[in-house]
Amino acid sequence: MDPSAYITSDMILKTLGLIFGIVFGIALYLLFSYSLYMMVKKRGMPNPWLAWVPIVNFFCIGKMVGDIHIFKLHLTNTEIILPLSFVLFVGLAYVPLVGFILSAIGLLVLVIAFHKLYETFDPENAFILTILTALLPVVAVPVIMFINRDK
Repeated sequence: MDPSAYITSDMILKTLGLIFGIVFGIALYLLFSYSLYMMVKKRGMPNPWLAWVPIVNFFCIGKMVGDIHIFKLHLTNTEIILPLSFVLFVGLAYVPLVGFILSAIGLLVLVIAFHKLYETFDPENAFILTILTALLPVVAVPVIMFINRDK
């Protein structure tokens, strides 16, 4: 078989994988945003449309969870801290050492905030949902939020 056929099939598979990844990512984002929109609207909070704006939607989550405690640290203004934590988690994940540490701190803050949110609508399963969020944040959070959007 001609070696160029291998290159062509490889590029086709990579392109299909990229397209699938983009479609899957958009679907998860829409699922998350819709679920958050419904939660914010149900709670009567102002500006539920903010749930559709990337990064700003963590402002809504911060408003819903209120103050959070990490060990002995008491964090107020979570509506500001959570979007910054998301930026740390996503933006610095591939920066060697310091970026990795800051990304891990951002993930820790987000997971604790989601745990507090899960306690409001499913206290019996909040711990298990939090473990799923820590292990698979990109997939677990939209699915969990969608399942519990009406609570």
